[in-house]
Amino acid sequence: MKDKQLPTLATLIVLLCLSLKVSYTQAQTKLVFSTIENSVNAKVSSIVMVQAYKRIGVEINIIPLPAKRSLIEANAGKFDGELFRLKGMNKNLPNLIPLSIPINYLEGVVITKNFNFEIDGWKSLRPFEIGIRRGIRFSENGTFGMNRQIVNSNKILFNMLEHGRLDVIVVTRSNGLNGMKALNYSHLNILEPSIEVYPLFHYLHVKNEAMIPKIESVLRRMQHEGLLQKIRRQVLEELQ
Repeated sequence: MKDKQLPTLATLIVLLCLSLKVSYTQAQTKLVFSTIENSVNAKVSSIVMVQAYKRIGVEINIIPLPAKRSLIEANAGKFDGELFRLKGMNKNLPNLIPLSIPINYLEGVVITKNFNFEIDGWKSLRPFEIGIRRGIRFSENGTFGMNRQIVNSNKILFNMLEHGRLDVIVVTRSNGLNGMKALNYSHLNILEPSIEVYPLFHYLHVKNEAMIPKIESVLRRMQHEGLLQKIRRQVLEELQ
């Protein structure tokens, strides 16, 4: 009986390259994103992006971190991108690329215990002692030059407000509702209208730039379906 012909060295090399290519492709079906810890907007954005990536066959993990550290490590390539941020956050972080379709939006609100006044932009806050959370760009920019204290968590902000160490605090509406419910501070007041509303965008690290057209196409469809707004509404209703 004639021996079976053994594969040539060239054939083995081709098979090895194909195997490596398959392994590399499989490795790319799971991405990891950083995000702001203890943020309800992160919860909304997580639900949106898990569904979006699932539609293109990609599984994602989301790692919560302090706000500033999340951006720094995402820009450094330790993650595949940042889950959500305001447009323009990449001005000094050139490795992060924002998608063009907003996945959520941020409502900045003012919360008080002992004051009641109508919000008319950031200038409304000048007479007061203000509390904001470190690393949250919209409130840092909006209260620049004012009498403010910057702390490391929303829980600290609420406790300082409750005990009279601050006149007002500025947080997102979602985090405000969440903090008031979690800490049983329902007697605090969210002043209207919102002090500012900003669209929020998903950021990919430059190493994943090739994925942008595909994921933007999915987000555009989800937006057309009304799914993005539905997810946000459901999460906020749970806090009320």
